[in-house]
Parts: sequence; structure tokens; C-alpha cells
Amino acid sequence: MNPFASDQVSQFLISNPEMAIVPSTTKGIVIEGSFAFTATADNFPVISDSYRLRVIVSSKYPTILPDIEEIGGRIPRTQSWHVFSTNGLLCLGSPIRLKMLLVSDPSLTGFFTNCVIPYLYAVSLKNGGISSCGF
Repeated sequence: MNPFASDQVSQFLISNPEMAIVPSTTKGIVIEGSFAFTATADNFPVISDSYRLRVIVSSKYPTILPDIEEIGGRIPRTQSWHVFSTNGLLCLGSPIRLKMLLVSDPSLTGFFTNCVIPYLYAVSLKNGGISSCGF
């Protein structure tokens, strides 16, 4: 694991105490747990929600972006929900667009702020803005 990626995981875990590193045979670091957020968008409501996620952080982060999987069963594994049916990973956007979003803040926390939270916010909004998980 390169020092930058390892440091990013440590910083992320400090900010997200309900997430933890779990044993895995996968290359990289695997983090699982409840990820809570509060977000809004122009002319849309503030939503506080949480999702159970599995995050696989490559030793080559940020060159290789993390794989994110929702493991709580709240997001249907279908194309209309932007989930790859072959592996259950969330489709957060094109890799080029995601990397462009990370230019100003390549931290793992920045990745979640700029790439993961907007996706989860949209899913929560699509589900009616209900914040019933953990709040």
C-alpha cells in the first residue's frame, strides 16, 4: 500500500467512525460499515441518510478509484439505479469525470464528498427523501 493511500484510509476512518477495515483477500484495503451523510442540492431538500457500504481502496489510489458497493440492500442492483448488475458496484460516473472532480481534493474524503455523496443523495431523493436508516 502506498503511503498516500494508506494515509487517506486512516483519515477517512477518523471522520467516519462507523466504517472499519475488514479482512479480505482482495488487493487493497476493504472498508465496510455505515456511511452517514447530510446533503442538499439547488431547489431540493436537505437529506440526512446512511447506507451500508463496502469500499475497496486500491494501493494505487487516487490513480485507481475505489470500488463502492452498497451492501445493505437498499439500492436495487439494476442499470436504472446506476448499479452494475455483473458485480454490484455503484456507477458513480465516468472515470474521467470522477478524476476531474478529484483534481482539487484527491483525498478519500474528497472522493466521497464529490463523487459518492451526490450519488447517495440522488438515491435517497429518488426514494422519497426518507432518512430512516440510523437517524
